[in-house]
Amino acid sequence: MTIKYNLLIAATLFATSSAMAGDFSLGAGAVFNESPYKGYNENTTAVPLISYEGDRFYVRQTTGGWILWKDAKNELSLTASWMPLHFDPDDNDDHPDETA
Repeated sequence: MTIKYNLLIAATLFATSSAMAGDFSLGAGAVFNESPYKGYNENTTAVPLISYEGDRFYVRQTTGGWILWKDAKNELSLTASWMPLHFDPDDNDDHPDETA
């Protein structure tokens, strides 16, 4: 079975520098998901594109993190990510109708 790939289309709206200790930029993008499931419709989801790099904290698109240790070549951090893709069986065209 061939797995279809997700396509990330990103368009940066604007970028600014912050008065804080790090660099900040903001934009918007879209994720198009071509589903590998039979009868499941493709969807497009808006995604914020946020980038902030501070001394100890960062936000990179949909991932945020706290830097625990960093040197010239390496970085150790705690991260959390948001993935806008999901599967809802009710959205499937082949989902059995339970009201019948």
